[in-house]
Amino acid sequence: MTPSPGFPSRVAAVDAMRALALLPVVVVNALTYAELPDAGFFSSLAGAPWWDSAAVLAVATLLQGKGIALLMFLFGYSMGWARAPRQRLRRLLGVGLAHGGLLYQGDIVHQYALVGLWMQGARRWRWPRLLRWTLVWTAVGSALVLLSLALGFLVGFGEPTTGPRLVTASTGSEWWWLGASGFFGTLPWALLFMGPGVVAVVSLGLIAGRLRLLHHRRWRPWWARAARWAGLMLVLNLVYGVWVVVELHQSVGMAAVGTLAMTWLGPLTLAAWVPWLLLRVRWPAWLVHAGRNTLTMYIGSSLLIVLALAGPAAAWQPSPAELTLAAAMAWVALAALSAGAAARGWRLPLEALLAWRRA
Repeated sequence: MTPSPGFPSRVAAVDAMRALALLPVVVVNALTYAELPDAGFFSSLAGAPWWDSAAVLAVATLLQGKGIALLMFLFGYSMGWARAPRQRLRRLLGVGLAHGGLLYQGDIVHQYALVGLWMQGARRWRWPRLLRWTLVWTAVGSALVLLSLALGFLVGFGEPTTGPRLVTASTGSEWWWLGASGFFGTLPWALLFMGPGVVAVVSLGLIAGRLRLLHHRRWRPWWARAARWAGLMLVLNLVYGVWVVVELHQSVGMAAVGTLAMTWLGPLTLAAWVPWLLLRVRWPAWLVHAGRNTLTMYIGSSLLIVLALAGPAAAWQPSPAELTLAAAMAWVALAALSAGAAARGWRLPLEALLAWRRA
């Protein structure tokens, strides 16, 4: 991105939080992979030992819905003080569509790119117009989520399904067809029901970026007020996590409920937890550097998940506790790779692709 006048080309807190946001994305994607292409979020815990329940409880409480919302917000935040050339966003769209169609059907990058292309002129809007835009899309997104939840319960999206799974596919062609058809077949519905929410969160990030909300010390009093809610949000997330574990022990599907958590609980939680972190955390240099190659980290995590879990690959069938630990270790490895490259002034492959300019 090209910095606007008066703004730094990189913001340490933004880079660090971008890398940190990938931790929940990697872990949740790994834990939900066994249910793809058309089932719920987490697998049943019926008969599972306590440590598997503890792992799912920790993920549902601390991670689910947080990473994806934070990445949306930070994407908008960067738009608030830096200009993303259309060519870069078009390439990002291509990467997202390729990722969803070839590797992992839960891709969200294509939606960021589409929103970025659509909102190119929003950086120059006057405040009344930008605020109206954000409020309208927040209302539309919330209404569509409620509608999708109602439809989901009516047609059974909240129930376990017995269709084919990516983890049980016997050949590479079967695995690819299941994933690609799942991604492109649901793409119109995903854009309809998730798109307005993405626009709303990105718009909130854009407003925050124009205010320099995350990287100007004049906002410290606001951070302190917002951080007071961090404990309450932890309790609410814990209640949600306990409920998830109880339901999974009864073999109840989590698709509709997971949508609800990602749409509302995640962003509301971040509104308290991010200020809490800004007040108390000194971002380590390695995490800041890791945040400069997050696209390659994201796609790389999907590749690792596929190689480990897909039927035609290793077809590993770990317990939830084992998979949670393995996914966290994968994030550490990817963060170390990204940080090492950035510290030497190198771009990893996908960042280099986005930055490449024709001679």
